[in-house]
Amino acid sequence: MTSPATAAVTAGSRPTVARMAARSSNGTVIAEVNRIIPQGELPARMARVPGAMVDIVVLSTQDVWEDEQDAVLLGTKVVELAEPAPLSRPRDVIAALALRLVGTDAVVNLGAGIPMYDVPEAARRSGRQDLYFTVEQGPMGGWPAVGGVARNPECVLSQSEVFDFYEGGGPDVSILSFGEISRHGDVNVSRFGKLMPGCGGFVNIAHGARHLIFCGTLTAGGLSIAIGEGRMSVTEEGRIGAGLATASLARIRQLRDGAIKEGPATIALQHPSGVMDIQVDATACGEVAWVAVTLTARRIFAGIVDL
Repeated sequence: MTSPATAAVTAGSRPTVARMAARSSNGTVIAEVNRIIPQGELPARMARVPGAMVDIVVLSTQDVWEDEQDAVLLGTKVVELAEPAPLSRPRDVIAALALRLVGTDAVVNLGAGIPMYDVPEAARRSGRQDLYFTVEQGPMGGWPAVGGVARNPECVLSQSEVFDFYEGGGPDVSILSFGEISRHGDVNVSRFGKLMPGCGGFVNIAHGARHLIFCGTLTAGGLSIAIGEGRMSVTEEGRIGAGLATASLARIRQLRDGAIKEGPATIALQHPSGVMDIQVDATACGEVAWVAVTLTARRIFAGIVDL
């Protein structure tokens, strides 16, 4: 039997887990290959996908590639990086504050958003060469950047191997983003307005994390922040943020766009302003739970942060 093999497979990629998952779910496995070779030409230990796991083989050509991979992202060549830009944006300040909580010589997982895009630059800016960064897409070491890549990585693992590492508690610290967060520690990372819901790798990462740091702003949609003279101040609040509402019935079980809370108490809501109908969306066992319609926006922290 002729077995398909690709240059990527012989270079050490590990797609076997995905192939197994597809077949066990009655899926179809399509292998895109650079060339087809006779059995015996490739040493058996170098093969990663047995022919029995493949349903369809598509022979590819180089001219279909969108772009070429940079050597600095593959780790085949160590490149001296340009100096990081000076601290000038609110997200730079958030990244710098997060780094203050990270101990020496820590292995640090970075989630998408400010952690992956800005924390590495904040570390370079402050000379934190002691940190070992990792992102779920595979790169270990180096300096992560937008898109799940890293400049000058030490190693690139398969995503399944990375998540084994995360779920086993490998990182000392995980720095993640959030959409909404409550004072009780409830975190929304899967529902953002009309976007398709999904939490990505958040649950896997947070489940095994030893320490969690969340990066983000407490309001959004028009938020304006000024930086100057060593301080950061909020000049205009965003339209979407934390609000307060008071329940007039006991046993409020669920708020569709807010935190879960039981009992007659003040309920902290995280919601898009003007979208939620409080009297309809707050329900208790199928009955309307009457909640004060008036919401008062309030920041958790003061409007000024010393840098």
